[in-house]
Amino acid sequence: MIDLGNDVHVSYGGAISARVAVRIGPRTVLGPYCTVMDSDFHSVSDRKAEGESAPIVIGADVTIGARVTLLRGATLGDGCTVASGSMVSGTVAAGTSVAGVPARQRDQSTETDDEIDIQALAQRILGLPVRPGPGDSPATLPEWDSLGALRLLLAIEDEYRVALRDEDMKSTTTLAQLARVVADRHEAG
Repeated sequence: MIDLGNDVHVSYGGAISARVAVRIGPRTVLGPYCTVMDSDFHSVSDRKAEGESAPIVIGADVTIGARVTLLRGATLGDGCTVASGSMVSGTVAAGTSVAGVPARQRDQSTETDDEIDIQALAQRILGLPVRPGPGDSPATLPEWDSLGALRLLLAIEDEYRVALRDEDMKSTTTLAQLARVVADRHEAG
């Protein structure tokens, strides 16, 4: 069963799979290429055996970024935010902001509107095992290919609430340059 509240927006490429139930509250937004699945489909030890299932409940006024995966049993409270590229299992409290794989609550005390940390964002979105340096570029990070650039662009827009053009991404050759472009756009408001 899939139960969508009023004014729910599922962006292009979104996928919802409900073996048991997926409930999405009103005014919730799912970003591009989100995957919501309440089942593991098969057992890890036996691909022919049915996997575990548990309902997914997403509250009202929730914002879910691009390429987020919600796993069986996930519960997202009203008004929470999930950053692009995250994977959510378990419970996200109402009004909180989570990010990462697995998704964890962001430390709001250390975040400021002026803090632009493109290196941390690139590590999370591109799935890098270590934090990249400011001089890293598509030449040194194979994950920063065309698809990686798109994922990074969407995450920047979601994280810092700035709109970048394709030319902005094409003209930057390092993470430091990208951070400067984002900071300039962020200050311009």
